[in-house]
Amino acid sequence: CGPYAQAVREFLESDCGVRCTEVAWAQYSVKSLHKLMWSVVFWLLCKAEGCTCGRLTETHHADILALVEELLPLAQDEYPEGVLAGVEACLDNICTYSRSLHEVVPSESLAVEEWRWRNGYFLRKDKSNLHVEWYASPQLLRPWTLPRVL
Repeated sequence: CGPYAQAVREFLESDCGVRCTEVAWAQYSVKSLHKLMWSVVFWLLCKAEGCTCGRLTETHHADILALVEELLPLAQDEYPEGVLAGVEACLDNICTYSRSLHEVVPSESLAVEEWRWRNGYFLRKDKSNLHVEWYASPQLLRPWTLPRVL
């Protein structure tokens, strides 16, 4: 999407051999929000539960659903009315992606580096009680946690 989408696509395909597709803003918005949800939910739960992405989808589906149900509505005010699909579409997308990464554990260093715009975005809204509860688990307490983000 955007004014340079066609030029970027053509460059990537012809000069780099990378296949890609131009997408409309609405499609991009949905995908970017799903990526944010995956980054927040899967790092948090994989770290707290000490498991891989694939294992999390197998054993903690209810926890994934609960966090998506809490966090997704908090982000939707950033997008035009009617652009975003609901909880089930997001849940399906992030779980399908995670099953393709069955043995992967999300990067803690990347999660720390991107903390302010990932989890901090939701924490600043001060409406994500379950999200905050997960951060209280002993595996997650670090000097870079809640107080510095808010």
